[in-house]
Amino acid sequence: MKVSETWLGVGIVVILIVVWYSWRFVNWVWLRPKRMEKCLRDQGLKGTSYKFLFGDIKEMVKMTKDAKKCGPINLTNDIVSRIQPFVYKSVIAYGKNCFTWMGPVPLVHITEPAMIREILANHNQFPKLTIENPFIKLLVGGVESAEGDQWVKHRKIINSAFHTEKLKHMVPAFYMSCVEMIKKWEEKLKNEGSCEVDVWPSLQTLTGDVISRTAFGSSFREGRRIFELQQELSELIIEAVQSLYIPGSIFLPTKRNRRIKEIDREMKASIRSMIDKRMIAMEAGESSKGDLLGVLLDSNHKEIKQHRDTNFGLSIEDVVENCKLFYLAGQETTRNLLVWTMVLLGQHTNWQEHARDEVSLVFGKEIPNTDGLNRLKIINMIFNEVLRLYPPVVMLGRTVHEDAKLGNIIFPAGSYLQLHMLLMHHDEEIWSDDANEFKPERFSEVLDRAITSGLPIRLIKLPFPAFESGLPDQCESLDDVPSFYLCKNFFDVSAKLQQPLEQLYRELNPTPNCIISDKHLAWTADVAQKHQIPWVIFDGMSCFTQLSTHKLFVSKVHEKLADSDPFTMPGLPDKIVMTKSQLPELLKAGDREVWCIGPFSQSNENDLDKAQRGSKALIDECDCMKWLDSQRPGSVIYTCFGSLTRLTPSQFIELAVGLEESGLPFILVMSQRNQAEEIEKWVAENGFEERVKGRGVLVRGWAPQVLILLHRAVGAFLTHCGWNSTIEGLCAGVPMVTWPQFEDQFFNERVVVQVAGTGVAVGARTAVRYLAEEGAVGVQVKREDVCKAVKVIMDGGLEAEERREKAKYLGRRLEMR
Repeated sequence: MKVSETWLGVGIVVILIVVWYSWRFVNWVWLRPKRMEKCLRDQGLKGTSYKFLFGDIKEMVKMTKDAKKCGPINLTNDIVSRIQPFVYKSVIAYGKNCFTWMGPVPLVHITEPAMIREILANHNQFPKLTIENPFIKLLVGGVESAEGDQWVKHRKIINSAFHTEKLKHMVPAFYMSCVEMIKKWEEKLKNEGSCEVDVWPSLQTLTGDVISRTAFGSSFREGRRIFELQQELSELIIEAVQSLYIPGSIFLPTKRNRRIKEIDREMKASIRSMIDKRMIAMEAGESSKGDLLGVLLDSNHKEIKQHRDTNFGLSIEDVVENCKLFYLAGQETTRNLLVWTMVLLGQHTNWQEHARDEVSLVFGKEIPNTDGLNRLKIINMIFNEVLRLYPPVVMLGRTVHEDAKLGNIIFPAGSYLQLHMLLMHHDEEIWSDDANEFKPERFSEVLDRAITSGLPIRLIKLPFPAFESGLPDQCESLDDVPSFYLCKNFFDVSAKLQQPLEQLYRELNPTPNCIISDKHLAWTADVAQKHQIPWVIFDGMSCFTQLSTHKLFVSKVHEKLADSDPFTMPGLPDKIVMTKSQLPELLKAGDREVWCIGPFSQSNENDLDKAQRGSKALIDECDCMKWLDSQRPGSVIYTCFGSLTRLTPSQFIELAVGLEESGLPFILVMSQRNQAEEIEKWVAENGFEERVKGRGVLVRGWAPQVLILLHRAVGAFLTHCGWNSTIEGLCAGVPMVTWPQFEDQFFNERVVVQVAGTGVAVGARTAVRYLAEEGAVGVQVKREDVCKAVKVIMDGGLEAEERREKAKYLGRRLEMR
């Protein structure tokens, strides 16, 4: 009886386990996919219907194989349908943002630039795909697959290896490898008179040789075996991942699996041998060779020594994986770029001549150097256009661990997002109807266009070591600093530019005869004094602000007043009333000469220059202009607070609701920094964007401000009164609602409201220090204040009409148009 009860218990447990795993399997292959499909369709996304277990894998593989059978790619650059046939077909059928199925997992295809930017910027909600397929892990490791703290550790150590100063020392190796390749071509030409050269194997050898020399201090002959193994491994793994992965299948003793493991072992052994030799040499006191491996090991050693903890460094396995990544990423991407560059320059000989002339002009008969390479504008334009047409990475993958909202779409947990760079690069709505044409001039920025127009401008870039000083990578201006607490880091890094500037001064020929610098770069005075040349400070504040601060410095009328006490500015023809709390934090003046310059707006008559004033817009200017075209003349209020002002969430809500309650069409530019996530949360949870749809446009990030202000539909500008924005509003002939925040902005408000008579103050009474905490200031301006000021400026009454006429008159006088 007891035995039977035991077996009964065992049987019940077994049945429960079977039922549990059966339920999980059914949920994985059917119930969950169908729920996710319904979720996506309910939000308006279109896509293929889920097919049991395999999804769209069979059709993906078939279309890819069929595309390969079609022979060589034609040279029209229209390659999307050949490279990504299934995705291309899906996007045509279901729209730019659609979904298909990789087995039981939905692949949401994203091709819109704004969405791609937001996804890539939000690492927490949309992390990299977790590499579950062990075949891919064999190919992609190191910093590429690291996440979170591990990624930070890898990046910090590797970053020093790619510092500009380190790369400078590698230019001779680049040059030597190129010379050897060209000599072989010249020998062939000498022997045969004229000949055809298959550049593919030559460039394969070139890129391999460059990587071997610069990364590992060896020649291509020594590293050839690693490259051959890497190529074979890539082909085998691509073949493996194009079929549905079954967990554990990597352990099956198939011919392919055995060969993959053999290659992986041999590659790791070869790289490990190089690392061991280098570490023995370092321990013996030999200095680093200056190649990437030496710098990497040296940086790793310093990191461990500094913290006295091996956990702060990379393990030998990590170093091996990063070395494998250098081999793979370096050779494949560079080789493909060079091949397509040669093909396109062969087709477009005019650009070939432009490139040749630029190289001759910059270098003459000298050996290429880093300074000269930085001045090759046309070459950079060509490379950018080649990378646009033939990007090294056609798609990036991201995953969704928890339900995540982006705009009006909620991506269900478990979804995979595919960000399609190739489709975006060939999108005619973004690049116009010549998207498939080779046109490097599309990458000519405002400054480059100024240079090519004949202006004697020479741009030289100094490396800005942001990442090494605790700033985000590529943080090179104050408006990129994400937090008030990092401002000190930014100015500390700026001071580190003194040594590179002095080095540059010694190298330039002729040497500079004057230094003009921003007022915040005070250390440039030391450089000027050292070389006995004039030093001129560039201050972007207005003459009115400069004069006012000078008068206050001399009279000191404000010093004994309370913060809220009003006083009349001394020595000015107009009665200008201020309070002490509205003054800049520091009032400085001296007996130096002052030169007044500007405005320069008239020099930028090109629409592209206007769209890119300050930075490249994060909204498509065509879309923005189309929306404005649909509005009545003078009906839209444009609202923007510049690059440094960051409204607190509660103050932003008052602004947004005030605009909504005005009943007028508006454009509202939202900062993507400082509590932006909290603001976005409010926008989403309260349905604000949906409520104002059609009447209000939210721009996230930078906007094409000059183009917007010049549009006939814009009737007023709600501004923070930064001097750039103020002068742009005056030049555009647009009346303004003024909402100053800090520094010179209260002076600029007085110019607009009291002197020019073209503005209405919203009612800000106290200066808000840069990125100040909300608790220190609170909500200064209520929604009623915003609504009232907007209606006053836009109303058709006599005073409003007078302001509009004054604004138009000023605009004509300033001749911006």
